[in-house]
Amino acid sequence: QVISIGAGEEEHERLALLGLVDPVQAPALEEKHWWEPIGAALQSLSAAGYAVIIDAGRLTLRRGPVKLDEVVRGVLRSVSAGDEPFALTTRGEPHLVWGDADRMIQVATNLVENAMRHGHGLRQVVVEHLGEDGTAGGLGPGGAVLEVHDQGPGIPEEMRQRVFSRFWRSGPGAGSGLGMYIVRGIVEEHGGRIEIGDADGGGALIRVWVPVNEPEALTD
Repeated sequence: QVISIGAGEEEHERLALLGLVDPVQAPALEEKHWWEPIGAALQSLSAAGYAVIIDAGRLTLRRGPVKLDEVVRGVLRSVSAGDEPFALTTRGEPHLVWGDADRMIQVATNLVENAMRHGHGLRQVVVEHLGEDGTAGGLGPGGAVLEVHDQGPGIPEEMRQRVFSRFWRSGPGAGSGLGMYIVRGIVEEHGGRIEIGDADGGGALIRVWVPVNEPEALTD
């Protein structure tokens, strides 16, 4: 158990997804503002710990079958704070990828919350399932793609690689500066790739591709 107090129900659920509080044992507080500075501090500590693990090449994955569209729908429900969840657009015939579901939740949560906090809101969220011969715009063949489009001013091309560096921050309310660094580490540990582009109609587009990674024991 990480901590014995929690936030309101929705905030507690979100922090539980990030692994910051025990999803069962931590009770909820009625006064959410008591929790906010504690939650922010814990999130920074958790991010720093993840960064150290990634730097050491010791990030481990608990691989299993994952439906990326279901993961992303769950994240969108979690961040909606009781409102109608943002709609997910899906493309292609749904299929499984093999990866760590908890870490994929972490990736999707970070990207969606970044768009909401720093990108002036979500414009579109897409999960595309690729066939064996399909490619993800040069990212890779097969697998699945997550796209998060925001409504902000976009990210200049010369700054896009810096976004994935340690302690990169942008704008008011920026967090530890490690979020995107950790996201890239998780994606790459899955054998995937992440890139930043321009969203249709303006704003930033973050695209994540993960391969199927089906275990050899299950291949024919």
